[in-house]
Amino acid sequence: MLLQRLKHGLKRWWRQRNFSIWYAPSYRLPLTSLASHHRLDPRRAEFALWYLLDVHSVEHSQVHTPTKVSFKDLARVHQPQYLESLNHAKTLASIFTVDPWDIPTEQLVNSYRLACGGTLQGARFALEKNGIAFNLLGGFHHASPHRSGPLCPINDIAVAIETIRDEGFQGQVVVLDLDAHPPDGTEDCLKHAPKVWLGSLSAADWGPLPHTDETVLPLGCDDQTYQTALQALLHRMPTPDLAFVIAGGDVLADDHMGGLGLSLKGVRQRDRLVDNILAGTPSVWLPGGGYHPNAWKVLTGTGLILTTGSTASIPKGYLDREREANTFTLLPSTTQAQSNLSEENTDE
Repeated sequence: MLLQRLKHGLKRWWRQRNFSIWYAPSYRLPLTSLASHHRLDPRRAEFALWYLLDVHSVEHSQVHTPTKVSFKDLARVHQPQYLESLNHAKTLASIFTVDPWDIPTEQLVNSYRLACGGTLQGARFALEKNGIAFNLLGGFHHASPHRSGPLCPINDIAVAIETIRDEGFQGQVVVLDLDAHPPDGTEDCLKHAPKVWLGSLSAADWGPLPHTDETVLPLGCDDQTYQTALQALLHRMPTPDLAFVIAGGDVLADDHMGGLGLSLKGVRQRDRLVDNILAGTPSVWLPGGGYHPNAWKVLTGTGLILTTGSTASIPKGYLDREREANTFTLLPSTTQAQSNLSEENTDE
């Protein structure tokens, strides 16, 4: 690991990118049955951030703590009555297909408002610094103005776009949705928004999406077939002034809900191709879904591409060894950096 740390640190220094990563302890969703119902590991963000810090791909000073998105900004996209309904355990239970007794309403809404805040603040950072923001929870692309979608109570990308528009940004926005499921909610939110292009590669046909450049891939699609379709989609993409990328973790072979057949190497190639195309463009990267034991490695791999360009594999059994050595904890290493950054976050 010492050699990997040295290599990643040198690569990060050499690339000299304006990069920020957004994380909060509340990104660990407070639902005890998530893993059993959806095979979604609520610790995915923790694992990814720990590894990126451990190999020196990310510096502590680059870790930002989001603040909760305001209700004013949420209401730019979502109807007030719908937002009010999210205060009820029964509504949230239907979104996450769990029992109402398993819903800590205030904590769960707080987690999603923080994640939405991370996407918005990441967009502001990307535009101000001409940089790259990586939010470790987000890409809630099934939420519409008046309804939720699976695991998606609010649409963070749409909220971010509408808010920065109101703040004066008028450039071309690209939303590149590379989750295994289509962006039905995002299209519904942004179908009348000017200068927004929405492109999607997925493994599911959920009906017509007339405002999306959509490619539905065959079930079990392999790395090469995916790369060919992605290159074609990127060729049709307009030149962006700001890009949002959902680098979905549910594209792996054998993902519980995905339906595609990519390898970890193939997913890293996906991210590298997109990163190369967007070079010099302000961008916000989001994890989307991921229902596989290796979904955290997809998220981590995205971070490695964005910071160092590395395609090196994550060592097998890495997390088990860290736990056995009693070194896996984020609190000592990130608390100071996060508290230093908290003064920057002034969203209402």
